[in-house]
Amino acid sequence: MAGILDLFIPKERKFFEYLDKQITLLNESSVILKNLIKTERTNENKYHKEVVLLRKKSDEVDYISREIISHLHKTFITPIDRDEIKALSTHLGFIVDALEKIASTIYLFKIKILDKKFIKQIQILLQSVHLLKYVFEEPLSPKRNKETIEKIKELEREADAVYRTAIGELFSNGKDPIDIIKRKELYDITEDAIDDICQVSDLLETIIINNS
Repeated sequence: MAGILDLFIPKERKFFEYLDKQITLLNESSVILKNLIKTERTNENKYHKEVVLLRKKSDEVDYISREIISHLHKTFITPIDRDEIKALSTHLGFIVDALEKIASTIYLFKIKILDKKFIKQIQILLQSVHLLKYVFEEPLSPKRNKETIEKIKELEREADAVYRTAIGELFSNGKDPIDIIKRKELYDITEDAIDDICQVSDLLETIIINNS
C-alpha cells in the first residue's frame, strides 16, 4: 500500500517520458532533413511538403516543453535537478526548431543548389543527433557514455572548422550579395544547432557524473 507522501509526489518517470518523446521527434526530424539533402539540387514541391511536417514536429516539441515546465511547478521531488530537466527540454526544442528552420530557409529563399560545405555541415549535424539519441537511450554510466559524448565534442570542433572555411570562401569568391546573405543564414543556423547539441551533451555528462 502506498504511503502518504506517495499521494503528494507525482510519478518521476513522467519527465523521462517527456524527454524521450522529444528525442524521438528530434530523430524523426533529422531523418526528414537527411532525405531532403540527399542531392545538391533542391525540389521546391518536396521541400514545401516536408517543411510543413517539420513545423508540426517543432510545435509538438514546444508543447512538450511547456508541459514539462508545468509539471515542474507541481512536482516536489524530481529525478534530477529541475533546472537540468528544463535545460535539456529547452535545448532539444532549439535543435528541432533549427532543423525546421534549415528546411524553411532553403524553401523560402528558393536556394536551388546546396553547396558542399553546407552539406558537410548537415552531415555533421545529423551524425551528432544520432549520437545524442544514443546517449539518451543508454543507461547512465560514465564509462559507457564518455566515448559517445567525446565524439559529439569532436564533431562540434570539426563543424567549427567547416563553418569558418565556408564563411571565408563565401566572402572571398565574389558571389552575388543576396546569395551570400542566403547561404550565410544557412551556415549560421546549422552551426548554432550543432552548438546546441554539444551543450546538451555537456549537460548530460554532468547529469551522468552526478547520478552515477
